[in-house]
Amino acid sequence: MPAAPPMGSNTTADLYISPNAPPATPDVAGVKIFLQPRHRNIKPSSLYDYIIWCDASIAVYQVAGVQASFYVPDKNGLQYTVNFSAIEGRGTGLARRACYCTRPEPSSAALAADV
Repeated sequence: MPAAPPMGSNTTADLYISPNAPPATPDVAGVKIFLQPRHRNIKPSSLYDYIIWCDASIAVYQVAGVQASFYVPDKNGLQYTVNFSAIEGRGTGLARRACYCTRPEPSSAALAADV
């Protein structure tokens, strides 16, 4: 299992790469992550509300037609869709992957059931 990011972790997640999705077995299970809300994004052209920090060895694919999603704390949890990611500190002992994520909008059925 990959190590936690250098700043530690505050939860775990299951990583799915499309077309794989729950309830199937995750592509990477039990990833140690640090989930950071970023509701005051100062770059309006970059759409993300959360940063998920994980070990740099976690392969989060970013190619046309392929979507990566983290489910926190596991495949039955909340979905965070990765919009883009980057490795910070490459080549150092502090290398980590930053995944810039959004949460999908709830469906109207889910909103109606929440009343």
